[in-house]
Amino acid sequence: MIKTDEIIDQIKTCTYFQNMPDGALEKLISYSSIKNFEDDSIIFYQGEQASHMHILLEGSIRIYKSKPSGGEVELMKAKSVTSIAELACFEKIAYPSSCMSTSACKILKIPFDTFEKEFLCDTEISFGMIKSLSLKLRSMSSLIERELTLSSQQKVAKFIIDNQERLSEIKQVQIASELNITPETLSRMLKKLFKAGLVSSTNPPIVSNEEGLREIYNLY
Repeated sequence: MIKTDEIIDQIKTCTYFQNMPDGALEKLISYSSIKNFEDDSIIFYQGEQASHMHILLEGSIRIYKSKPSGGEVELMKAKSVTSIAELACFEKIAYPSSCMSTSACKILKIPFDTFEKEFLCDTEISFGMIKSLSLKLRSMSSLIERELTLSSQQKVAKFIIDNQERLSEIKQVQIASELNITPETLSRMLKKLFKAGLVSSTNPPIVSNEEGLREIYNLY
């Protein structure tokens, strides 16, 4: 049984629904379902037809794209509360990427046909969706810029600066996956940074010269 009051409090933190009155949110939830996923579970596959909006209420996920030649390109990571892959619903196409849980997750699944019919006529909701999509486009633009313009060494230096709080918690194979480079390349780049005196440790990477790391990827 869905705990409506609890779900309302959660989804109000999502950009889409910030300005929706409780009555409208109750109606939205009545059309929806809750699904729980264990860690490392597939939430949807690339190529699967998009029929539901997914709102991540608890936990964390990653979005990735499978390459024809094998392997994956990680597109983004997300934590609750956030919407997932709603653009495919708008376009009424198959999901262009896959989604996997990276912890135990709770997801609210909203039938998009119903959402479109019952709620998208509300200008506040439509504006919230535009804001959310805009943020995701900026994130995707940053990913494209990283892939097209940064060398492996620049990617690693930028990752270290941007993720200092996470570095002691994540494995090198995970860092390599997020950067779309091989673990061997990551290890080589970290050793190079260590020899240059920019990090004092490679596993986990520990920053010893932040300004020097920033200069590598031309932040200034």
